[in-house]
Amino acid sequence: MSYRLVSYSEEWESAVGRANIRLGLSGGASFLLPDCAAQNADAGPVRRQYCLVVDSDGEVRGGCLLQSHPAWVDGEEASVVNVQSPLSEGLADRRHAGVAPWLVRELVRRHPFSYSVGMG
Repeated sequence: MSYRLVSYSEEWESAVGRANIRLGLSGGASFLLPDCAAQNADAGPVRRQYCLVVDSDGEVRGGCLLQSHPAWVDGEEASVVNVQSPLSEGLADRRHAGVAPWLVRELVRRHPFSYSVGMG
């Protein structure tokens, strides 16, 4: 199965709803916040972006929130990315166990200065 990482937008809301149901999150919990435009907006020096992992069939199989912000790296200012709330359908269906490692590799490839905290 091939995957791609896309920004969350209104076109993906139906696929996100189906992912919520498959993950058992349909009872009020949310995979990602539904107000796409507001959630992907810039907030000063911190930029938030919800990303989705979409398979070759156009189904959402995972996602995360990225927060980009300035930081000092090796004595120089750089943009770093905090990866928050990563989620994979591999939690509910072992056929998608490869989503989480694919997501981490893709994020590090795209954002070499990535980090995450408090994930156990």
